[in-house]
Amino acid sequence: MNIQSENLKKYIIDNLNIKDENNIKQEEINQLKKININRLNLNLKEASFNPQELLYLKKLEIISFNMFFISDEIMANLEKLELLKILELDFCRNISKNKSNIRIEKMYLNHSDFSFIEILKNKVHLKKLYLENLEEVDINKICECERMEELNLLNCRVINSMNLNKLLNLKKVKIIGSTLDNTDIIEILKSKIKVTYLTKKYYNVG
Repeated sequence: MNIQSENLKKYIIDNLNIKDENNIKQEEINQLKKININRLNLNLKEASFNPQELLYLKKLEIISFNMFFISDEIMANLEKLELLKILELDFCRNISKNKSNIRIEKMYLNHSDFSFIEILKNKVHLKKLYLENLEEVDINKICECERMEELNLLNCRVINSMNLNKLLNLKKVKIIGSTLDNTDIIEILKSKIKVTYLTKKYYNVG
């Protein structure tokens, strides 16, 4: 097959050592468990991207988007990746108008829209959530994630903080560099689960 999406094709070729870039085979793509796709190419210009080509990634478990406008079409194709478990969004904007049936166990949002949480129809499947550098995080929206086990709030402004207590399956919370509208919740959580709470800003050096 001849893949048209520029950075998707580049990732596949670079990571699978494809020799004939115009004749990539499905069995070769099936080796990919993880992929990272950037919106811009090496010349910092918009790279061509066809959301339909996400369906080639049949065995994918982890996908990362960088600087994308995430549309209904992208989400609809991600829904069809049956093995997908982790969705990572860096500097992404949500332009979806519909709820998504995507079923993921872990989501990572960095400098992205908190509304990505709201468009998930199947929040019950989400077990781990990483929120980093978000302008406003409404815990009321997260409370719908009934199976949430791990929550990370890094450099975020958090409202309705006390409702963290409603996440009954929560086992681990990390709050670093975030402002809470009610810090009393920290001691309440500490009496039940593992809590890391630091007021200094979080810096990811990994």
